[in-house]
Amino acid sequence: MHDTVTATQAQICEISMPQIQDDAKSYEDGSTIDWLHEEFTQRERDHFLRSQRGAAGLLGPLMNACTMWFVVVFTGVGIGLAGVSFSVQAHTIQFSLRIDRHG
Repeated sequence: MHDTVTATQAQICEISMPQIQDDAKSYEDGSTIDWLHEEFTQRERDHFLRSQRGAAGLLGPLMNACTMWFVVVFTGVGIGLAGVSFSVQAHTIQFSLRIDRHG
């Protein structure tokens, strides 16, 4: 079972992480992304995730679809927490300056 899971994870990584080539192809308009290749790679990855049996076949596509939303939500929460932290620090400094000034 462990070998099957490891092999499955390796296959997903191979599909989702295309190899970076040093001799990147450049087109006339200056772009370097091969959109057809990227679309093909994504379709292959989606097909692989849907073809899995059991819970992996059900949860794989769902997690793939939700991944970007997790990034957006956690980024927003992180920014919110940083803002709260800065606000609390500013109020703490302001309060301590008032105490120092008024003795």
